[in-house]
Amino acid sequence: HFDGSAWTSHDLPLSGRAVAVWGTGPDDVWAVGIYGGICHFDGSAWTATTSGTSASLQAVWGSGPHDVYAIGGFGLVLHWDGLSWSPAPNPGIEPASAIWGSGADDVWLLGSMIDHWDGTAWSRRSTTVARRLRALWGPSSADLWAGGPDGTLLRWDGSAWRGFESPSRATVEAFWGGRGDEVWAVGSGGLLMRWDGAAWTEHPSPVASDLKAAWGAAGNDLWAVGRGGAILHWNGADWTRVAAPTARTLRAVWGLDAANVWAVGENGTVLRLAADGWSLVDAPVEADLHAVWGAGADDVWAVGGEGTVLHFDGTAWARVTTPAPPVELLGVWGSMTNDVWIVGDGGTFLRWNGESWTRSASQISERITAVWGQMLLDHWAVSEQGAIYHFDADGWERQLDLAPRQIEGIWELAGTAWAVGASGVILRQEYGAWSAVPSPTTAHLRALWGAGESLWAAGDQGTVLRWDGSSWTRAEAPTGARLEALWGSAEDDVWAVGEFGEVLRWNGSAWSKVRPPSTMDLRGVWGSARDSVWLVGDEGILHWDGAGWSRALTEPGINLQAVAGLAADDVWAVSSRGLVLHWDGSGWTRSQPVSNHSLFAVCASGEEAWLVGTVLLRRTAEGWS
Repeated sequence: HFDGSAWTSHDLPLSGRAVAVWGTGPDDVWAVGIYGGICHFDGSAWTATTSGTSASLQAVWGSGPHDVYAIGGFGLVLHWDGLSWSPAPNPGIEPASAIWGSGADDVWLLGSMIDHWDGTAWSRRSTTVARRLRALWGPSSADLWAGGPDGTLLRWDGSAWRGFESPSRATVEAFWGGRGDEVWAVGSGGLLMRWDGAAWTEHPSPVASDLKAAWGAAGNDLWAVGRGGAILHWNGADWTRVAAPTARTLRAVWGLDAANVWAVGENGTVLRLAADGWSLVDAPVEADLHAVWGAGADDVWAVGGEGTVLHFDGTAWARVTTPAPPVELLGVWGSMTNDVWIVGDGGTFLRWNGESWTRSASQISERITAVWGQMLLDHWAVSEQGAIYHFDADGWERQLDLAPRQIEGIWELAGTAWAVGASGVILRQEYGAWSAVPSPTTAHLRALWGAGESLWAAGDQGTVLRWDGSSWTRAEAPTGARLEALWGSAEDDVWAVGEFGEVLRWNGSAWSKVRPPSTMDLRGVWGSARDSVWLVGDEGILHWDGAGWSRALTEPGINLQAVAGLAADDVWAVSSRGLVLHWDGSGWTRSQPVSNHSLFAVCASGEEAWLVGTVLLRRTAEGWS
């Protein structure tokens, strides 16, 4: 186990070797292995649990602490519901080797076939190969990679699987990626391959032994492990072999972040990295703190794992006893010093009245992840399962019940806020409350833009929607490509851009194609006027001057994600590599305000610019903060 400074070895209560590891956090980690072995780490110790089988288990994955799957040979599927393991519905008798999902109703199982669980039943998805697939990973439910023997590479685009050419005939054992356009594959014979959004390329490997798994904290901090205790590290430029204190095969590696990583293998081997290399040193694990809020300098609350609640009185932190169960507490907020709320796993709601904590009675069993409000009887809480709750004089009431879906675009028009995302979801906020609006599509929606009385949404499969003031309707668009971004100079001049260099323009009556001088995936569009429009994408920046196109910047792999500006001579673009580019009217300059972070969106308004990604940055006259 890696705790941020060192790797240490842990003995697992298994009768045979460990094969796979997975967890939701530092105090909720599962390991599975041969002979039906399953054990759990609660933040302080590993304990064995009854699996009900003696068959070997090959993989473990879950959507949350109370929804975990373990799989094995001949269609064996076990499910953990938070209390016990039991047999679960299975798709067939074929041996399974990998499992992955984006949620409880979107699970993929790989073996000699590919099967999908939609929350109700398994369905078989045909493939173009008849091989035992070993690896599965994806950044979203509409973008998955599968791999196996002989360099087999398959990709799911949300509707079908298709094969990809591999530069190697080696067996693909595992994938890991930071985003869909930066994916690594590892496998037999020391295989190391990288996907850049356009093609796979093989990288030199410092070992010839089989690599079994990969995991990374960032694009420049990636680990790969394998046979003979092989441990490799990627620093963003080169792969190097790191000395290991074991010769046992390492079969899985997983981490919460760079400061919390586990690796497991044969005979229950668990390793942790020390400052001077890998070592077999035992160390305790402390519960994480997830949230902090205060009413004043001498009245601050912090909450975390194992029901942890801490209070700062201006002098020291002290642990506070509450009626909370030993679950993860994830959010804390108060309207005043004697009205404080804490939320967490299992529908936990705690309230402080200035003298004592009480647990709020509710029928809610979801993982409540955050709480916030405006006044004494006006609080909001959200759950990991996609529900939004509101508290008033009558207690907590569910306001919106939304299956877990990724939200991609947000826009405000005439005082109403809109949001769109996966599975065609469309949300609207009026008078402080969000509600779902009927959507004419199930395609993944990625962008919103509006002006005057016009509001547009765009997304996968060339989907373009328009709001007419009372309902959303489909608009005819001459493309089937994924559309990533929208922007317009006026109601009769709207641009949409997407993959493969797709550019569409609305003239007030119809959408038509525009041909830019590049086929790179485009991810952002913004302009200062009809005759000055900027497009950004994987390989650089394009500019439209009203008469023709020019290449403002060409740099393969720069991976620009968004562009926006304050004026014609004040434009910002951001990259998933953490780069920030600025146009001052004469040229583009670059900076990197923070390291080891990805940036995906930019917003400019008034005299401020905001950048968001794995960090939130704000720029004022004083600079970035």
